[in-house]
Amino acid sequence: VPAALVEERDACGVGFIASLSNEANHDIIKQALAACSCMEHRGACSADNISGDGAGVLTAIPWELFNDFIDPSSILNRDGSIASAVAMMFLPKDSETYEDVVQKIPFILAKYKLVAKGWRDVPVNKSVLGTLSADFVPQIRQLFVQATDSNLYDNDVQFENVLYDARREIQGYFRQIKSKEAYTCSFSSKTIVYKGMLRSSDLSLFYLDLLNEQYKSPYAVYHRRFSTNTVPKWFLAQPMRLLAHNGEINTLLGNINWVKSKQYALSNRPLVDYSTSYETQMLKGPLVDVGRSDSANLDSILESYVRSGFSAEEALMILVPEAYESQPKLMDKQDIKAFYSYYESLQEAWDGPALLVFCDGDVVGASLDRNGLRPARYMLTSHGPAGEEKTTVHVMSEVGVTKSLSQFSDESNGDVTLVDAGRLGPGEMLSVNIKEGKLYLNDEIKESVVKKRPYSKLIEESIIKLKKGSYKPELTNFIESYTVDESNKQAARQVQETDSTPVATEVDNNLLITTQSFFGWGTEDVEVQLASMAADAVEATFCMGDDAPLAAISNMPHTLYDYFKQRFAQVTNPAIDPLREGAVMSLSMFLGSRGDPTSHQQRSKVVKIDSPVLNTEELESISNNPSITMETFSTLYPLKKALTVGGLQAQLDNLCELVVAAVKKGANVIHLSDRLLEYGSEVALSDLSYIPPLLAVGVVHHKLINLGLRTNVSLIISTGQVWATHHFACLIGYGASAIVPYMAFDAVINWHGQKRVQNSMEKGDIQPMSASKALYNFRKAVDKGLLKILSKMGISLLTSYHGAQIFEALGLSDDVMLTAFKGTPCKVAGLGFDDIAAECAEFSRKTFGDAIFNGMIEKVEAVEGEEKAKKLFNYGFLNFFKSGEYHHNNQPLIKTLHSAIRTKDRQDLYDLYEQSVTSRPPTTFRDTLQFVPPEKRGRQAISVDEVESVESILKRFCSGAMSLGALSREAHETLAISMNRIGGKSNSGEGGEDPIRAALIKDVDELTGKSSTFTHLKGLKNGDSANSRIKQIASGRFGVTPGYLMSADQLEIKISQGAKPGEGGQLPGAKIDQYIATLRKSKPGVTLISPPPHHDIYSIEDLAQLIYDLHQINPAAPVSVKLVSEVGIGTVASGVTKAGADIIQISGHDGGTGASPATSIKHAGSPWELGLVESHSTLLNNGLRDRVLLRVDGGLKSGWDVVMAAAMGAEEFGFGTIALIAEGCIMARICHTNKCPVGVTTQNEALRKRFPGTPDNVVTFFGYVAEEVRQILARLGYRRLDEIIGLPGLLEAREGLQLKKTKSLDPSFILNSIVCRPSKGENFCAVNDDRSWLNHGPVVSNGFTFDDMILSDPQIQSSINDPLGLDSSVVKHYRIKNTDRTAFARISGVLAKKYGDGGFLGRLNFELTGAAGQSFGAFLSSGMEITLDGYANDYVGKGMAGGRITVRPPKADLTHSAVMASFNMVGNTVLYGATGGQLFVRGRAGERFAVRNSGALAVVEGLGDHGCEYMTAGNVVVLGSTGRNFAAGMTGGLAFVLSDDSFFDEQLRDQKFVDYMNGESVSLQRLAPNQIAAREFLTNTLKSHVEQTGSVRAAAVLQRLDEALQRLWVVVPNSEKGNPLLAVQTLQDASTVVQMSQ
Repeated sequence: VPAALVEERDACGVGFIASLSNEANHDIIKQALAACSCMEHRGACSADNISGDGAGVLTAIPWELFNDFIDPSSILNRDGSIASAVAMMFLPKDSETYEDVVQKIPFILAKYKLVAKGWRDVPVNKSVLGTLSADFVPQIRQLFVQATDSNLYDNDVQFENVLYDARREIQGYFRQIKSKEAYTCSFSSKTIVYKGMLRSSDLSLFYLDLLNEQYKSPYAVYHRRFSTNTVPKWFLAQPMRLLAHNGEINTLLGNINWVKSKQYALSNRPLVDYSTSYETQMLKGPLVDVGRSDSANLDSILESYVRSGFSAEEALMILVPEAYESQPKLMDKQDIKAFYSYYESLQEAWDGPALLVFCDGDVVGASLDRNGLRPARYMLTSHGPAGEEKTTVHVMSEVGVTKSLSQFSDESNGDVTLVDAGRLGPGEMLSVNIKEGKLYLNDEIKESVVKKRPYSKLIEESIIKLKKGSYKPELTNFIESYTVDESNKQAARQVQETDSTPVATEVDNNLLITTQSFFGWGTEDVEVQLASMAADAVEATFCMGDDAPLAAISNMPHTLYDYFKQRFAQVTNPAIDPLREGAVMSLSMFLGSRGDPTSHQQRSKVVKIDSPVLNTEELESISNNPSITMETFSTLYPLKKALTVGGLQAQLDNLCELVVAAVKKGANVIHLSDRLLEYGSEVALSDLSYIPPLLAVGVVHHKLINLGLRTNVSLIISTGQVWATHHFACLIGYGASAIVPYMAFDAVINWHGQKRVQNSMEKGDIQPMSASKALYNFRKAVDKGLLKILSKMGISLLTSYHGAQIFEALGLSDDVMLTAFKGTPCKVAGLGFDDIAAECAEFSRKTFGDAIFNGMIEKVEAVEGEEKAKKLFNYGFLNFFKSGEYHHNNQPLIKTLHSAIRTKDRQDLYDLYEQSVTSRPPTTFRDTLQFVPPEKRGRQAISVDEVESVESILKRFCSGAMSLGALSREAHETLAISMNRIGGKSNSGEGGEDPIRAALIKDVDELTGKSSTFTHLKGLKNGDSANSRIKQIASGRFGVTPGYLMSADQLEIKISQGAKPGEGGQLPGAKIDQYIATLRKSKPGVTLISPPPHHDIYSIEDLAQLIYDLHQINPAAPVSVKLVSEVGIGTVASGVTKAGADIIQISGHDGGTGASPATSIKHAGSPWELGLVESHSTLLNNGLRDRVLLRVDGGLKSGWDVVMAAAMGAEEFGFGTIALIAEGCIMARICHTNKCPVGVTTQNEALRKRFPGTPDNVVTFFGYVAEEVRQILARLGYRRLDEIIGLPGLLEAREGLQLKKTKSLDPSFILNSIVCRPSKGENFCAVNDDRSWLNHGPVVSNGFTFDDMILSDPQIQSSINDPLGLDSSVVKHYRIKNTDRTAFARISGVLAKKYGDGGFLGRLNFELTGAAGQSFGAFLSSGMEITLDGYANDYVGKGMAGGRITVRPPKADLTHSAVMASFNMVGNTVLYGATGGQLFVRGRAGERFAVRNSGALAVVEGLGDHGCEYMTAGNVVVLGSTGRNFAAGMTGGLAFVLSDDSFFDEQLRDQKFVDYMNGESVSLQRLAPNQIAAREFLTNTLKSHVEQTGSVRAAAVLQRLDEALQRLWVVVPNSEKGNPLLAVQTLQDASTVVQMSQ
């Protein structure tokens, strides 16, 4: 598995300081080191808590420091620039290798006419290193180099390019000798890098140079790393040579493949006379490498651009482009749009969240990714006497690190003043030209870059945009192919394309079914998936998870796509939101030969398509384009060859040979097709088989990469085996640029003509439409589905997803993977080429019957009586179907369990159920394993009486996270009561919880088991508790209040859900009654969609912050993080552990759900067995296993499952679907419809009354499971579950296992991962009999915090403890720093615990100065009023429930009062999930302001993109411009927006707010004079804002209110059109409404 995919993921704090006077001084270094130390919390350490994940600085070369070693003025380039350089090198510790390296490097330099002047040992203090860091520390030396007198260069650019080439060859030499330590940190005449596996505070303690007053520089870039991988690698610390990167490149493998394919030519730099051939490039080492981190690879590519003549700014605009197509700010900047459009045809974007700080010695700057998913703040400071002021630029991940400013420092710096405070928005950049001493902001930079070339003209010359084709050819083909006779064909030809009548009335269904069945179509594919796509333009929604076997172990034939699972973002980078933030996404692709972007030219014209889904007319248009040379090759081949050993592989070789020959002859589009008419000779379909389209694309793609031909050509595939969005994603992910789904088109036309569909259209159940409209809907559904799949990995552009291989394979052989899918991880090997051919042949058998195999070599298992198919086979992949696929939640099993529970028959009925589970057909990977008999392990079975008690085991059980709303009250509360009875833990899910459930139930009639409080429940007992011990915090933040958090014994952060990882939740409007809406602070009947988990979980350090938040408010509650199994989860688990989690939950792909796209249920995530063993072993190897408890869930249903999971490392066990079955669920699989027949997953009152369950039912079931665990332990010879958790050697491959498809399924990954193999210097793995890691210790502590200091004040305690609030008003003054995070949350928790939400009657006033750390005022309780004279970072007011927060500029910064609104005062994601309270900000906010606000009042003076997204309640007033996509998904509350900045300053412009808003769920209106309540509300709110902040803007609006109201927009969600605040009212009526709103 490529290390870059699963080992090296990081995030960090980053920034730079630069003097505009270009004065080198040591103070810049001191400031950079101090700033880096102030972001220590954004980094992390290894298990020893000392070895930092990385810290470093990049500066100008301090020549004065090196005076004793080199005189840079002794030799100069012809332009007078320095011709001396310094190489900062990590060298091998091994003395022999070290000597070889030191002797070899001068010879390499001589090849480039460079002279090595001498070595310098860098002064270091190794005593500050941690154990791990010290084990890996290299020898660190500097080599001084000069040009020769006989070989001077024209300028420093030429000299730097030669140094670059020499350094690459040195690195190539390091690769040849296989040295892991040798590395050149920097080799330049301008810059130098000091970095290592250090904490930021240790950086200057280790590198003594950094404390030397002679170390001077006019700029410094600094970086503190948080790596999820804890095995130290010094060279991966940052800054790199040009970049310091905070983020993650999600498309890395695809980017690497494309770079390898072209290995950018450097021939446009004829500097010296030596070859730049591909072979020479390889001698120097590849530009990219899967063994490096994403940051290192991006740095390498950026450097290749810079060395090819591009500026760093220009190169980053190409590599990490902004979302230009939907950017309103670029409407009148066509040249900039043309630049982006031109280069996107040449260079796929390196896509992912990224703050990129860059420096090449002449320019230092910063750039932000297209989504703005990293914080980037900047400040300009000035110092010096009047008229001689000197300006310094500070860019940083957090405000408050600028220690030169008095407000952020403990020292007085009176002569330093703040000039400007801003932020980088999505896709923006700034740079400082060191020589010019000038700061360039975003627009200046880009306007300057695009003037270099006439990009609008270049687009005309190089890009042809494909016009959308009609579906007339599809209709005509259907008529000609499937209409029964000529008369019917004649009638069908008369049907117009827009008619809603069927295209043909008499269809040859046999021919259509034969073709579909041949390609693997089943009934559900048409009736469930395709029907939804054609009717509604959306993917089918399903529920309850995936309980069918994995493709490799299934007895049913599967398409090859089913062996691939979509990967998804979790923790290290965020998923993005295709529903609400689709404006930053694009499905555009380019067809034709691609030029080299570094040579500024396209090879030939390319065709731009807006969607990868093509119809026939569009394909013909491409083929006929004079710039396109298309060659078509059939992927059909004789069935007899398919059944011959090696037949498929031979056919693939033949296909590749033909394609390569065509490309070499000039073909720039290869069209692969499995249409019968492309085969080239008349032959029956029954005599043929086909190369699976995914295999064909993958093999050709990689063959062309290996030959360096891939960028010469695009791949199009026409196939009958593509219909689901997952299929399209696979084909594109492995290299196809476009797909013609001809059979799916035929199926849609046929569906449209069916009588039941036509009848449904007549009744209005389906919207009346033509067949063409149905085809349009199908393509639209595919496009939307592709956006969803891209977004779950955090990718915005299809061009970046193209060839990126963002999948995990399960059950394919190494040969298959290396040939067709190289680089894709596959932990469990399985089917080879012959097995794949046999599986295709099985589709032929089901289509044509056994007769087709007569006289052939039979490679498939005989099935007696198989005849020609008359209808599509129902494979039952979604729903249980008796003759279809096995489901482990099947009706016979459910009936047996219900009977066992209701009769309390443990001995017979539960034993029958238990046997059904353990002897079922292989369904999961654990079914391929068995327990090693005790005698093999030198043990003996023991009596069950010697095994730990049922009660002890029950404490390890948890119910799954299922929200109230997805479940009925009856089901949710019954589950909670039953789990509390057994001492286990229920999980609230993400829907909030009624506060009345926090108290014990004490009003139960013992005879009836009924409670007057919980009248809807039965079987209750006095002392029962319906409180969920685990409270979940998910992306929707529904019902997350201080009281909710304080009522928990554990807090769970939901990152991913097994059934739909990388996606948000959804709750249909029909399931939201008044009760559910009250809990969720939303509107009844309005569908709720949770955003993907990205708003405050951008990265690992943001997750660490959320964990810190939760530990801060409820320090007694362990924090768990819910992840979903996927390749690389061990690395993620390490990061989560280092981030402070107490528990990690690993969910399998088969987890349940109330509603999810069917393709997400089937095709995302991997089995928990793989994720669990990887997490367990990685944590062991990294010395982190003792810090976290591992919990697992996903399809568990028996004691056998529990013991299996324990053997793989699990300590606790989650039960979801089976727990619902225990309380009465019958697996009707219609949860998403609100029609559950037994009241489990419905809010329908009548259906809820049918709920049959009692707590005793669930208690009985779990008692059975625990007793089964005891019996298995006894048979294995163990007394406690602890003894077998993660125990090596307890599992082995199942004896006698026979799989239908392959004999080579290899479970060794699972078995080998459990075994820990210690290796000195490589990991922390303890010997296997040391099980001390099972002792996890206390809850992770935040240490003594800002809140603890406040709570230690007796006056504060006295006020808190005054129940009536009679004498509890206090005012306190404090100074706050950016390292004071989540301030006031702990105090809020104390108040909520004591009084509940809103119960505190006193008033605590806090007046602060300085810079507040992240999550300032998070979860604020009522009664608290906070005023900050200073600046705040991200997440201000997150989850606040009451009180007031005021943020205003310090008095020292109020010299710009007229334009103060332009200052950025708070960061991103402010008020996320707030349920109440008030926020006043005098100044601007960043991105995602008031996301999921559900009750707070806020005033802010401008904000970034995505404001008020997903807002459900509350009111927001904006006095200033907004970013784009305002109000996306806003379903409640009101926003009052005066975005016309010209109202406040005539020199500013009106942004035209309508261009910046998302109108899908809202409308705009002006306030009329007779809307008195709204006017009065706005007036009072602005008066409060002036009173709190002294706002100049608010005062101006109040002074010119009528004029302002003519420009102000009210944003009104559809559900708020009856809001009383907007009604026409009398003055008297209005006052009551205003009081309620404020």
